[in-house]
Amino acid sequence: MSEGRVLVVDDEAEIRKSVRLILSKAGYDVVEAEDGEAGVRAIKRGDNPFVLGAIICDLKMPKMSGMETIPYFRSQFPHASVIVLSGEVTTERARVLFKQGVSDLLSKPINQATLLAAVKRCSMRGMEGRVDDTFGTHRINGPMSSARVIMRFSISRTRSWLPPIRPVNLRP
Repeated sequence: MSEGRVLVVDDEAEIRKSVRLILSKAGYDVVEAEDGEAGVRAIKRGDNPFVLGAIICDLKMPKMSGMETIPYFRSQFPHASVIVLSGEVTTERARVLFKQGVSDLLSKPINQATLLAAVKRCSMRGMEGRVDDTFGTHRINGPMSSARVIMRFSISRTRSWLPPIRPVNLRP
């Protein structure tokens, strides 16, 4: 069974290959694209965009840059987390990216452990979002699974008709 599906968008073939090898060994299905435009086509062409757990995107690319592509990914595929993998990012640009909904910011060259940890975190967030979307519930104060939303609702309803719990003295 696959750990999830990841789209890698980078104009450097060696970077895409490295990321694909790292993620494939960890059990992820990897789809590659050489620029933002090809990334958009790859998602639309895929079987089911809901199975996409994370998008790893470079910022500087020909045709359609990461700064143009990321807002599109976030608006069209809100369940998929976006990780930026770039060689140079200023603090101002990082601030803008996080406001756009980027989940993580990684620098080149790639560190295998850091990459795997970021993708795993993002895939878990994406799974919670898909569960929420499946059951038609809304997220309350960030990502929550539907089971937790239902549980909180049940507990709040139960408290209204249960008698108050009194502390028990267990000392002899």
